[in-house]
Amino acid sequence: MPAVNRDINDEFVCKPPAGYSHNGAPPIPDRMGEPLERWVKHRERPGHFLSAVLANDLSNAVGYADSENIRALASYVGWLYNEAPGACWGSKEKVAAWAAGR
Repeated sequence: MPAVNRDINDEFVCKPPAGYSHNGAPPIPDRMGEPLERWVKHRERPGHFLSAVLANDLSNAVGYADSENIRALASYVGWLYNEAPGACWGSKEKVAAWAAGR
């Protein structure tokens, strides 16, 4: 079986998540942009809050969110829907498959 390439094509381009705002919601905080990009481009698992957002787990996302991130939830979803590969988010199963390189 060939080795799994855990990195996405270096040419993958999307709008940076930091500062992204969806429908007037507060933007994704600058400090959260890098973990999201590492997830999409290199499959590096983020912390609890972003993992819950990626898995489409609203109750845990709200539970792990700080005051800045809870206000930006709509922007996270907007960025994921409009910019990120659909295979890397949306359910726990999709997140696990992405992390495993499938």
